[in-house]
Amino acid sequence: MPTQEIIFTMPDEPGQLSVVSDLLGENGLNIKAVIISIENDKAILSMVLDDHERGKLVLQGNGYDVTEKDVIAAYTPDHPGGLGAVMKPLKRRGINVDKLYMSVARKGEKAVVILEVGDYEKAVDALKANYVEIADSQIF
Repeated sequence: MPTQEIIFTMPDEPGQLSVVSDLLGENGLNIKAVIISIENDKAILSMVLDDHERGKLVLQGNGYDVTEKDVIAAYTPDHPGGLGAVMKPLKRRGINVDKLYMSVARKGEKAVVILEVGDYEKAVDALKANYVEIADSQIF
């Protein structure tokens, strides 16, 4: 099962991220990866939670308009240049990376990078063909 990210907006105001963090924490949800950007006075959050479905329900139940997207959670060597192990196979296949962010999760000496790509299946095939381990949503 692919890893899924939750995407939603909130006001770009002091304290709003604290509200979301508290809401998730009070519901026993752990943020595994997150990226925030600002666009047109709105904060756009993309995050991977330890329980995607429950997180989606909690956020929706509290008024957030949530969208979902399949993303790749790939293990990458944690050393200078290690990200190349993930980026080079995608480059060779002409796959564009639309969004990239890191996770707090680790597997031994490997870090986890979250990738949103234009062609999910082609990207997964390219990475697996180059021995890049993809995290299953259940173990991530």
